[in-house]
Amino acid sequence: MDSDEEDVGQDSGNARPPGRRARTKVRRRRLPWLRMMLVSGACVAVLAYFAEQRAPQEPDPEVSLLQPPKPLLAPPSPWQPLPRGAALYALDGVDPRLVTVEARRHTAGGREDVLTIGVLGEPGHARLRILRNVAESAPGSFYVDLVRQAASAGVAVVRGGHGEPVATKLGPAEGAAVTLAGSGEQACQALRLQHPEVQFAIQAWICGTEARPVFEAELLCLIDRLTVAAGEDAALKVLFAQANQRRTQACQAASRVAAAQPGRPARP
Repeated sequence: MDSDEEDVGQDSGNARPPGRRARTKVRRRRLPWLRMMLVSGACVAVLAYFAEQRAPQEPDPEVSLLQPPKPLLAPPSPWQPLPRGAALYALDGVDPRLVTVEARRHTAGGREDVLTIGVLGEPGHARLRILRNVAESAPGSFYVDLVRQAASAGVAVVRGGHGEPVATKLGPAEGAAVTLAGSGEQACQALRLQHPEVQFAIQAWICGTEARPVFEAELLCLIDRLTVAAGEDAALKVLFAQANQRRTQACQAASRVAAAQPGRPARP
């Protein structure tokens, strides 16, 4: 009896109270979550540190005031002017001294020639813009192209109609009576001609005065007088050689009369 009681006492002395065992299990269950929280916090701290190191530093306002602003540079123009002696076109029957020629080359290989007689407001003022191998954006309406052309010449379109079909030696074109304005208003005849298959186009106008208004026939004769003066463009020479066979007798006669009277532009 005494030994059994003694053993029972020893066992009861070594046994843990039930509450203590429960608290130990709870602590063991909480330890993995605690470790995860500590590791996550450390990762967040490291990421925040690197983000702060990589963040752009705000400039010192005092230093920024002392530094001049960087200039805004426009992209270089794709057009480069050509020498004045490189005229590709001429106007038959018109004194060359009355014609101002400007030519420029596109970086893609195209060319633009502008032939101008006088200035807006003068009788007989005319302007021809000739494009060769220039792939411009999709052409708009006749009026839209006219406004663009006028803006490039420093004038405005006050009134303009829809382009009507007209026949020229270079083929079908569009023409209309328009009113242009610079220092004053002037009634003109405008024309647009396009040959997409050979990348050739003309935008032109010729103007008159109240005392002597200009008519469509004068505009057509202006195109009729256009010739190729120089160059090695074989396709262009073929185009004009074929076109010259369709010249009108009235325009040719006017060219001969004007050629006999140097210093005056030709009139039909």
